[in-house]
Amino acid sequence: MAAVLAGCDTSLILDLEKFGQNLGIISQIKNDLQDLFRVEAKSDVRLGKKTLPLVYLGNILKQNKAKTEELHQLCSPARRKGAEFGPAETERLRRFVMQEGAAHYCSVICACFKQEAVEILDAMNIAEEQKRKLIALVENQT
Repeated sequence: MAAVLAGCDTSLILDLEKFGQNLGIISQIKNDLQDLFRVEAKSDVRLGKKTLPLVYLGNILKQNKAKTEELHQLCSPARRKGAEFGPAETERLRRFVMQEGAAHYCSVICACFKQEAVEILDAMNIAEEQKRKLIALVENQT
């Protein structure tokens, strides 16, 4: 919106749109992962939302029924009304997410989107100071 209001040319507007999409994806993945580490305070697991770390775990664990059941058991108390999901349960889920590679996977995906965002910025015809500010914005998201 700002680029349109500022009268930027179409190609810069499209580049800024792609940059913004990458920044938004990075932010959402980071939020999804953080929610798994703060289940008692956040609601994604409680609401049964399909976040990237849980989708990843579901896909890599589908051949391992014991691990799939463990993930289900770790998440199910958060979905039941009145069930206690405190620090101990959160820590068990956090360890599982880390051990099964979901946190690493999310970090790698964020790094890919970060790299793409920086490449988009590098190709933009804008002042170097503006690029530095936008790169700092990306860096603060990862």
